[in-house]
Amino acid sequence: KNPVTVFSKSYCSYSMELLKELERVGIAGVQVVECDKQVLGLEMQAAIALVTRHQTSPQVFVRGQFIGGASESLQRLESGDFQKMVNSGEWHF
Repeated sequence: KNPVTVFSKSYCSYSMELLKELERVGIAGVQVVECDKQVLGLEMQAAIALVTRHQTSPQVFVRGQFIGGASESLQRLESGDFQKMVNSGEWHF
């Protein structure tokens, strides 16, 4: 349902910057999961880190595919790749 999922922390400046940019460029359907506000947040972060091999916040998935953190996502937004992935209709699991 949501093509973009961002696992973040409510206080993370990188997450905030990314979310503002996603909104600015008009990326719709963003699901934000603030791990620090989840009952099993630490366990969730540990499980995500096992899959992505990254422990930083945010962790960004587009259509089920991990694309990186804030820096990688911002680069893809700038190049137009992020938008292409969102609009592709293809899911990756």
